[in-house]
Amino acid sequence: MGRSPTPLARIPGNAVPAGSPSGSSLRTPTPPPVKVAAPTATRIPTRTATRAPAPVPTKTPTKVATPTPALNRHLATGTFLKDSTRNGLGELTVKNGRDLDAVAALTTLDDDTVVSAYIQAGDSFTIAGIRDGTYYLYFTSGEDWDDEVSRFTRKARLSRFEDTLTFQTTTTAQGRQYKTF
Repeated sequence: MGRSPTPLARIPGNAVPAGSPSGSSLRTPTPPPVKVAAPTATRIPTRTATRAPAPVPTKTPTKVATPTPALNRHLATGTFLKDSTRNGLGELTVKNGRDLDAVAALTTLDDDTVVSAYIQAGDSFTIAGIRDGTYYLYFTSGEDWDDEVSRFTRKARLSRFEDTLTFQTTTTAQGRQYKTF
């Protein structure tokens, strides 16, 4: 049988182990180089310019039509809106000292309109021929008189005088006397 190999001791450099034939050089066996796969090329991330988000399209605002100038319809001062038989002697003068047009309406105590007249702002008007009786005086004012519906379309106000107006005709030695307001 053959000899078993001598265990190799760690030998630095090219030293010859004991029991080796002299003059021969023994090298420590080095494993054959391991083939390593060649590195694969990888891309280095590059910085790319990103676009800002595109604006979301919106509708262009629609132009609002310029409002047409407000109508300011008037009636002539002294235009009667309601007129009943006026054969009395009483008189009512209405002075409209406001900056709005007005309608003065004389009604019975049951609120039946006897007469009503239109008076423009700053004007005055006398309603003559009022019969004897006790009446309420209503006064409505505003802008833009709509004749179809018989009312003001803007700034409309309605008021009634607290005191009633009593028209009375009397006969005296000097003649007939009547009430004016």
